[in-house]
Amino acid sequence: MRSSPRPCDSFLVVVLGVLGLLSGCHLGPSHAQSGAGLQAAAAPRARDADECARCNGDWGQHGLATEARCNCKTTDGWRPCRDGFDCQGACVVSEAPESEVVEQGPPARGYYVGHCSDHVTPQGCVMLIEKGARQAGPVSLEEPPQRLCID
Repeated sequence: MRSSPRPCDSFLVVVLGVLGLLSGCHLGPSHAQSGAGLQAAAAPRARDADECARCNGDWGQHGLATEARCNCKTTDGWRPCRDGFDCQGACVVSEAPESEVVEQGPPARGYYVGHCSDHVTPQGCVMLIEKGARQAGPVSLEEPPQRLCID
């Protein structure tokens, strides 16, 4: 029998994932579930304005950062995704989330379908599908993913 994760466990995973995005960390293919679908290529990183121009990024002060930094464009922006590992940046869910039902329920269970962000770090308040969502198994589709504000 598989135990379901506690709400605080899911929140912690999301927070750690967002911190990884903000810090520029990239979890490589060794962290992805094997056979889980396409693995996103490594996200571009830039240390200065010249490198930022090469990745078609936005150089400047973003959000609460006190120093200029780059937010590189991804090459897979707007591609459909079902797991954060599918994207170079983040797997973002729209306001009216699409879903894939795998267990009719009630309640219906399955996977949310999002799109890959067009920049490595999305800005603003967004709903994200976390890395490892596919491995965690189907979720209740009664509640959309948590909304996070990334500044």
